[in-house]
Amino acid sequence: MPKINTRRAQRKLTNDQVHDLLYDYVHTSADQRQLAVKYGVHYITVSNIIRERVYKDIRGIDLLRYQAQQKAIKNKMGRGRRVNELFEPEPARTPIYIDLASFESVDGAILMLEPIRERLAGSAA
Repeated sequence: MPKINTRRAQRKLTNDQVHDLLYDYVHTSADQRQLAVKYGVHYITVSNIIRERVYKDIRGIDLLRYQAQQKAIKNKMGRGRRVNELFEPEPARTPIYIDLASFESVDGAILMLEPIRERLAGSAA
């Protein structure tokens, strides 16, 4: 017996409705909550459609979805978030490799590394 995709069978929106929802979001001033009411779904469902978490198998809406994602990012920035919170990744930490065999003792290594540690701690502040 063939396996039935129950998730697809339980969808509330048709492919055309998803297209229209994305079109409305991109080309009107409606926000995600207003569109959720209009299409009879939860606002999280609208957000998940935009983020391509659900209904991702629909063909031909890639550009609309991309435009919707860009609008969602702009709306987030408009709510007081800083731009770098959305776009800047965490600074990379570069490991420092030191050949401890080149030091005569552990105390010598610690004395040698202390100025480096202070400099790194000062730049992080």
